[in-house]
Amino acid sequence: SVWPEPAEPGDFCADLRRFGYPDAPADVLLAAFRLRFRPWAQGPLSREDAALAADLAARFPVDAVPAQA
Repeated sequence: SVWPEPAEPGDFCADLRRFGYPDAPADVLLAAFRLRFRPWAQGPLSREDAALAADLAARFPVDAVPAQA
């Protein structure tokens, strides 16, 4: 099981993409992230959301696979 640890907040959307989330609108990424890691959280993106996403991206980066035809 993968759980985030506190870290310095970064660029939330970029960090989630680096962790493996798809390119999607920020509100969609926030909703998906919170469903998995912070289901009790409400409201706009917080420093805690960004900090947890930064930790996940740093510890579990996904190698981007180039699109193939």
